[in-house]
Amino acid sequence: MDPQYHPKIIGRKGERVKKIREEHDVIIQFPRENESEQNITIIGYEKAAEAAKETILNIVREYVSNTNSCLATRVLWIIWNPVEVS
Repeated sequence: MDPQYHPKIIGRKGERVKKIREEHDVIIQFPRENESEQNITIIGYEKAAEAAKETILNIVREYVSNTNSCLATRVLWIIWNPVEVS
């Protein structure tokens, strides 16, 4: 997973990832910044690990959706409200 999403998954002061760990009873490990490996490791029983993975993917999907929505709104606003050039 692209490291740009890691802060969104971890959350402020690690609260979001802590909640996922507790809810699903799993261990979640992130790669170090300088590692070429970008995978997040989830350790636990299969169903719990799958559920944690789905929770993480939903966080990323929601972030991407919100980002794209904001971008689309800005683009539409620029198209409908062009700046006059003198």
